[in-house]
Amino acid sequence: MADRRTYDERVALYIAFSDRVAHLTDAEWNSLNAECGPLNSTSFGALLERTRLSAKPYQMHLPGARESLKLAAIKGASRAVLNTIFFTYQIAREFGEGTVAEWPARVKSTGNPRTDAHADAMIAIERAIAPREGKSPGVASAIRAAGQAVLRHDWLAPEEFAATYRYVEPIIPYASLTSQS
Repeated sequence: MADRRTYDERVALYIAFSDRVAHLTDAEWNSLNAECGPLNSTSFGALLERTRLSAKPYQMHLPGARESLKLAAIKGASRAVLNTIFFTYQIAREFGEGTVAEWPARVKSTGNPRTDAHADAMIAIERAIAPREGKSPGVASAIRAAGQAVLRHDWLAPEEFAATYRYVEPIIPYASLTSQS
């Protein structure tokens, strides 16, 4: 964790990931569907697994939390809140009116070029997965979670990053992103 990247470096990795997602071939999408097969199910278990996967990159990594009751409580509370938010999203997605078919382009600058680049990368990811999310909710969840794991890589425990990125790794190896930046 001593070699943490700057925000600009993390955004550059996220942009590289976004670019790969935006340019996936049909064969790569099919491979992702195969990797995420169990997550694409309409079962309640699959919905819960998508929830856990979606929340994982946002959860606090506090290496010393086991030694401190206060830190353990904060970590546990944040995990509960995040899982509740993502569970609500999964329920709404499952039983709602559908998903956004086409994400609009960003129409206004934030005034900060790196924030704009971050937003544009997120929009590119959403544009790539939006047409597929209805039939492949697991793929959408896996790609979103992997993108957030790329952005937060330096703050995730290695096993947490690997667990979050595992569905996407065969198609977009993390090492290929770091070699580009």
